[in-house]
Parts: sequence; C-alpha cells; structure tokens
Amino acid sequence: MSNVSWSWIDDHGYIDIPDTIAKNETGKVVRIPLKLLSRLEAIKVRGSDFVFEGFAEELRTFHRRDPRKAHHANMVLDYSPDRMKARMQKHIQKWCKATGLIGRTHHALRRTGMELSDIGELLELEARSAQALRTTTGNKRQNYLMRRRAKRHYLLADALYRNFHNSLREFPALAERLMADPVDESPTADLLGQIRDLPPEQQAKLIQEMMAAILGTNRSAG
Repeated sequence: MSNVSWSWIDDHGYIDIPDTIAKNETGKVVRIPLKLLSRLEAIKVRGSDFVFEGFAEELRTFHRRDPRKAHHANMVLDYSPDRMKARMQKHIQKWCKATGLIGRTHHALRRTGMELSDIGELLELEARSAQALRTTTGNKRQNYLMRRRAKRHYLLADALYRNFHNSLREFPALAERLMADPVDESPTADLLGQIRDLPPEQQAKLIQEMMAAILGTNRSAG
C-alpha cells in the first residue's frame, strides 16, 4: 500500500488497486473510513499522486523538533514507495519483538475479523453498508454499475469493511485510532436481493472469492 495513489481513490473511500500493482496481477477494491480519507486529504502534497508523499517531510519536521536530533532531518531521503515499505517492515518487526510476537511479519496484517466468521456472517454485515453510506440500495447499485470494476468487487469490499469494523468492537481504543465507523447493530435484509440481482456467473465468482479469502486468513492464523 506504499504505492497507493490519489487516482485510485473515490469520494466514498473506495480504493481501486490496479492489476499492475496488485499481488498476482489481479486488482481488487478495498474501502477505508471517510474520517481516515479526510485526514489523508489534509496532508495531501500538491503535484504528487502518492497518498503518503508527505511522509518524508513530516519525518524531517519530527527530527527538527529536538535540537539534539535536528541534523537527522538532512539525512531523510525523498519519498519512494520502496523506502516506505522497508521502513514499515522494520517497525513491524520491532513491535512484534517487543510484544512477544517474534516471527510475525507485515503479512500478518492481512488478518481481519473475517477469520472469526463464516460466509453467512460476512454477508450479513455487508447488508448494513448502504445505511452506513447514508444512501439507498438503488443508488448504491447504480454507483456500482458506473465503476471500472464489476460490482461484485465493491460488494466484497463493503463486506470486508463492515466485518473489520465489527471485529474492532472489543478494542475501542484501537478502533478510535483507526478512525473506524461505529458499528451499526440495526438489522437490514436487502443483501440477498443484491446478490440475486447479480448474474449467476458473478454470484458464483463472488462466493469463490469469499471462500478463498476465508481459507487464506485461516491458513495465516495457523
């Protein structure tokens, strides 16, 4: 995600990762909280498409706050996705060692609340997304049809998004830091209708992708 670019993100917080960047050259869609999107927009660097372009200058500013370390600011190189990735990997290794999770890597961050649920629970959580977006199901479907990827990609992104938020209910401090949306417990019942509207081949592919995602997270947990 160190490559994430503004041209991939829409106003609803959906990030359309291109095939050329995604693992196995298969693009996907993920979704982030609008609060987080707003904060990222506040530090956007004019003239750059990289979302995290401002990280290097922010790091220089951090060093300059301490006169004893101010000279480190001149050693900070300009932003590049590879430098960002390497830096985060080193930090994650240190955090894992400090918390007794030796041997874990950044790949462990792929886990979400989905590993704690089955497909039925995952789909049930997706049914709440239209209300969370403060729109109607009809408008949401129309929005899907106007996107570059098939609407099953956005259906899956919404399901993962809601399941991730649901898994954070027991960790309110972490949820606040991640700017997660409050979990809406009100029941909704239009998800099956959304799935029935999909062509049969897209229904089958959606289920296959969900099963692959669940099996993948379970293997990582093991």
